[in-house]
Amino acid sequence: MLAPFDMAAMPDGPLFQQQLLSFFSHTETIRVHLNLVNATSDQEKGAAEVDAELEADLGDNAVPLHKQARLKFSAALTGGAWRFVDVQPRSFFSTQP
Repeated sequence: MLAPFDMAAMPDGPLFQQQLLSFFSHTETIRVHLNLVNATSDQEKGAAEVDAELEADLGDNAVPLHKQARLKFSAALTGGAWRFVDVQPRSFFSTQP
């Protein structure tokens, strides 16, 4: 999950990485459904908007987490590969409703 992100180029990248790792450690199973709404790119930058739906089993007989949001991804071409340098809202990747 972390491979497509350039945490060094991302604002607060290490904090986002920690957030993702915490999210994964507090969930037993995760299902994410993405539907591309819009994508743009030029020579070195790109952006995509996706409608995202997330279902996560938090274990311990907790009520499953269900979220929907439109996520905005920013990407940059670095070293010959496209990598995400931002995603908003980052709160989508948390166990908070």
